[in-house]
Amino acid sequence: MKRFSIAAIFAATLLTSCNRTEEIKIESDDFAQFQTLIQQNTRIQSAIQALIQMTNDIMDKSKANGRVSAEMGELPTCANIQPDLKNKTISVDFSSGCNSPYGSIKGSITVSYTGAFGQSGTSINVRMNNFAVGDVALNGTVGLNDFKKTGVNLLEYKVKVTDLTASYQGSNFRTTMEMGQSWKNFQTTNTNDDEVIVSLKGGYFVSDLNYDVETTTNLLIKGACSTNVAVSGVMKIVAKGLMGVLDYGTGSCDMVGTLTVGSQSKTVELR
Repeated sequence: MKRFSIAAIFAATLLTSCNRTEEIKIESDDFAQFQTLIQQNTRIQSAIQALIQMTNDIMDKSKANGRVSAEMGELPTCANIQPDLKNKTISVDFSSGCNSPYGSIKGSITVSYTGAFGQSGTSINVRMNNFAVGDVALNGTVGLNDFKKTGVNLLEYKVKVTDLTASYQGSNFRTTMEMGQSWKNFQTTNTNDDEVIVSLKGGYFVSDLNYDVETTTNLLIKGACSTNVAVSGVMKIVAKGLMGVLDYGTGSCDMVGTLTVGSQSKTVELR
């Protein structure tokens, strides 16, 4: 396993009446809560990435992209796909669910589009109805637009998530988020060579806690890792007036990162 670099330490200070600055004490409960927030964000992000990749495959299968992919191995076998090419919508029902490379998939989605996935000027909206990847259920809409091919088999695009509701382990989250993504080898049939570079900024709202997330170094997701979890990059998380910094590492598919809150820094599980 490769060693992970320590993320830049966040120095939280408090101005006293004597004009002195003191480091805010980080309680163990604070660190544990930041770790929980990271795991929640990781699972939701992983589910959204799976949705985006499946949307491309579904549009291929439905001829909405003007082609039929030779291999549709990424689609769950339980996917009942009903395309309406005239009205440019695709309904997909995964029913009670089945296994897929992303884990178990269930629920349903509706894809509406103005053109092919990856085509300049195309807008795609994916509406989810109790769509679930593993133990994360999603309701709401994810929008894809601003597609631009910038090289051989390299695609850039924007992802907009507005008031998406996610349910995970008995908790309900609302999230609003914007992402810029570059998808390398997005048209090859072998997903092992896929690489997705992600920049993101957004917020989560759960119970009485609101927190913000933002990348300071772009995240890298490797198809060869088969998890849709970033293997490198840096993200900051702000909650309760504190900031944590997560370093995803140097590229290993090991599902761990280094979390720093105040002066505390530990290796943590990402899921």
